[in-house]
Amino acid sequence: MLISHKHKFIFVHVQKTAGQSVTETLKKNVPDLEKLVTQHKHGSAITGRDILGVDKWNEYYKFAFVRNPWDRLVSWYSMILGICLDEKMSQNYSNYNLWHKVVRNYRKYRYLNRPHNSKFYSYVLKNCNSFEDFIKNSHRDNMKNMRNQLDYLVDEEGNIIVDFIGKFESLGDDFNQLKSNLNLPHMELPHVTHKSKHRNYQEYYNDEIREIVQERYHQDIKYFNYNF
Repeated sequence: MLISHKHKFIFVHVQKTAGQSVTETLKKNVPDLEKLVTQHKHGSAITGRDILGVDKWNEYYKFAFVRNPWDRLVSWYSMILGICLDEKMSQNYSNYNLWHKVVRNYRKYRYLNRPHNSKFYSYVLKNCNSFEDFIKNSHRDNMKNMRNQLDYLVDEEGNIIVDFIGKFESLGDDFNQLKSNLNLPHMELPHVTHKSKHRNYQEYYNDEIREIVQERYHQDIKYFNYNF
């Protein structure tokens, strides 16, 4: 979560919603930008509100971005593995599976031997051998990362406590609206580079896991009007 006291705004960074590109743009254009200290990089709006206090929180313009849940999960899993799930490799399914296994094992060895690592990423690398496993097994009670995006943006009663919610799918237009709202018209969002390269997200789903996501993220799907 990022804050500018001069420009009076707070950016609530929800994972895998082009937040890194937004962050880089803000850093280039807002000299006083700083982290609002929370226990987690992707702190929720309610955490920020509690740190600042309600009155102070209400003085700032708060914004965030969200993304289609089915697409977001494919991108997230691909990023964790650090593997390019591209068209060329998928043309030969047996080679694709072999490559996936080799890279995943290397990634697992390298990451799990680091002195400091994410509990969530470690859990995924240890317990999710496929995207299907990721969908079925990565929502345990201690995996708070996997909650609905809406949960990052609401208070205890479920009321939205940010002022602007853009969408990954309309990032350019929504960012243009945002910079107008912030009175920072000269900001230019760089071309979004995807750390996780993959095919169209729909290709990774069968009916079972599509319906799991439908049920688990029904709040996001309904509130933000998403479809598979």
